[in-house]
Formats: sequence, structure tokens, C-alpha cells
Amino acid sequence: MIRNLKTYGLVLVAVGAIGAVTASAASAVVTPFWFKSDGDWTKYVGAQVKIGGVGDQFTTDAGAISCETTTYAGSSSATTVSSIELTPTYSDCTPVIGFSTVTTNGCSYLLKADNDTGGDPVKYDVETEIKCPPGKDITVDVYTNSSETTRICTIHIPPQNTGTGTTLTNTGTGTITADIGIPSVITYTQTSGGSEGTGLTKCTNFGSTVTSNGSYKGHAIIEGKNTSNAETNIELSTS
Repeated sequence: MIRNLKTYGLVLVAVGAIGAVTASAASAVVTPFWFKSDGDWTKYVGAQVKIGGVGDQFTTDAGAISCETTTYAGSSSATTVSSIELTPTYSDCTPVIGFSTVTTNGCSYLLKADNDTGGDPVKYDVETEIKCPPGKDITVDVYTNSSETTRICTIHIPPQNTGTGTTLTNTGTGTITADIGIPSVITYTQTSGGSEGTGLTKCTNFGSTVTSNGSYKGHAIIEGKNTSNAETNIELSTS
């Protein structure tokens, strides 16, 4: 058994102007949208939904990490906003190589409304930015053993705009689904922990060289809570 991954979060992200193709004109149509809620103050609570038995997965040169449990938390102080900020927590995560701990160091994920791209149900594109306190980043430590005494490498994921990849959909029941798909654009650096490891437990590309091939995929349902922690409707709307 590996040790659970601590506060691990990597990127919910965005697809930029994909555009819906109309049947008659076959032309792209994009419309701005907003996050809306029934109350002036709303707490956003998200939970992972596995697809095909696989949880959220983040991949770098050090391999892939899949998580059994993923949650997101954030809040808004207005009924209509153009972005929401969520802090993820990952647990029961299993890396392909060795054992891992991940620390977010106060980093969060800013989901910025991009465009309504049509479809049935209507899909909404968001752009996601990794935000961190000054001098901080998301830190992933990879070990050869479960007691975490032999560190292979450390992955540093700095603040950045992760580009496009995630689409949101109204469920029709006052919640939102998020389909996450960031295709090999996440930037990070990887430093040696003193032992590269061998076979599956091997890290590569040590040093200060910036690598931009990190990817992330997952699926979540986000719901709203009011000041009394009771459910409140949230939705995506173009008006």
C-alpha cells in the first residue's frame, strides 16, 4: 500500500474557443457565459466521479498518478461571477512509479468563463490558471519506498495558465459537471532526490530545464452550498 497523496491538485483547465457548428451554416458560434447561484454567498463543493473505474490522473516524465478520491472547495460572494477559484485535495493516490506525496503550498485553481460552445446539453469552455502565493509552487515528491526515506525526484509545478481542455455542463438539477482534459501543456521542472531509481521507479530530465508536457484528465460534479451549508442551485448561463 502506498501512502496517500497529500493535498494534491493539478489543474482543472480550459478549452478556448472551439465553437459550435450550426447545422445550416456550418459556422462557429461562441457566446460568453457566467457562473450563477441563488445566493449572494455560495460555497462551491466538488467531488470526483470515476470514468471506467479510473480516477483523476496527472502525468509527467515521472509517470502517471491516479487518485481514488478528489475534492474541490471554493466560494463566491456574488450571484453572478465570471470566474470561480477552487482548491483541490487528492487522497488514496497511486503513482505508476514508487510512492508519492504532493503539497499544494497554498496554490489553487482559477476557472475563468470562456465561451458557450453549444451542443445538447450545452457545453461551456473554461480557462484555468494555477495560482500560488509568492515564491510557492505545487510540489510532488516521488520515493522508492512507502516509508519515504529514499526520494527519487521532486516535481515543481509553478503558477501558470494551463490553456484549454476542460468543459463544464449544467446537470439540470442545480449542479455542474466538469470534464477535465489537459493535453500535455502543463509546465514543470524536475530535480533529483539523490537516486534516479531503476525501471518503473525512475525519474528523468533532472535539472532546471523547464518541461511542458504535463497532462491532466478527470471528471467531477460541483454543487453549491449557502451560508447555512444547505444546498443552493448553481448554473452556467449566457444571460
